[in-house]
Amino acid sequence: MCGFLGYIGDIDIDQERFESLLAKSNHRGPDHAGVHKGIGCIFGFNRLSIQDLSPFGHQPMVSADGNHILLFNGEVYNHLQLRDSFNLQDLNSHGDTETLFRLFDQEGIRSTIRHLDGMFAIAWIDLLEGRLYLTRDRGGIKPLYYHLGEHGVVFASQLDQVIHFPLPAKHSLSSEGVFDYFALGYMPAPGTIFKDIHQLEPGQIIVIDLNAGKVVSNNTYYRFERKKSTDWSDDTDRIAQSIDQSVREQLVADVPVSTFMSGGIDSPIINAVTIR
Repeated sequence: MCGFLGYIGDIDIDQERFESLLAKSNHRGPDHAGVHKGIGCIFGFNRLSIQDLSPFGHQPMVSADGNHILLFNGEVYNHLQLRDSFNLQDLNSHGDTETLFRLFDQEGIRSTIRHLDGMFAIAWIDLLEGRLYLTRDRGGIKPLYYHLGEHGVVFASQLDQVIHFPLPAKHSLSSEGVFDYFALGYMPAPGTIFKDIHQLEPGQIIVIDLNAGKVVSNNTYYRFERKKSTDWSDDTDRIAQSIDQSVREQLVADVPVSTFMSGGIDSPIINAVTIR
């Protein structure tokens, strides 16, 4: 599952206090906790190790010069194919985190995310360029919240980490967000129950200019298309193939894999494909 927390701004955050906030997401990633502190920034990550259990998969992943930092919660199922497609050389691990890091550095994040097959919430920091890139998978599986104010930007996998981050800002409730929460049982993106805390929408990428302190780009890189079909036999075959491929891609792991049964129709299908 994993979880991350980051801050870039003009307040010098005490590392011990930061680590106590990061600990709120220990349950998301109990295998390793990492913190990277720089000038005007601090980042933390709780890792659930699935692919490449070695330290080469630890995060935050930072370039040798300290200018590029990656925080990545999720899995990219086609990352080995992407290594071949883009001819990535001299990698230290067989995990998807290093694949992403190298691709973002080589191809740029905007180009790379269009090739990703997986579930993810990603923060890519380019301190040399003065840009923070935040993006979320096209299905909105992995959460990503952020607050952008006069003292900088804080972003995290959990809402409570943003709420309790030690900034002077006092978060006021959003009447619309509260209504949505009680009416729907959840908070639909891009809003939350607070006026100044937002969440990324599925398939969205935003770019924050760290010097200007504002969002300078806000785009949707993927939208689901609805197509009408009159040939149900073709649809049935495509659905069966898609389910089979999706399940088998998610069975790739360096740890034991298990499945769970519920009262719905999806888990029996997944179990049937898994044991077949």
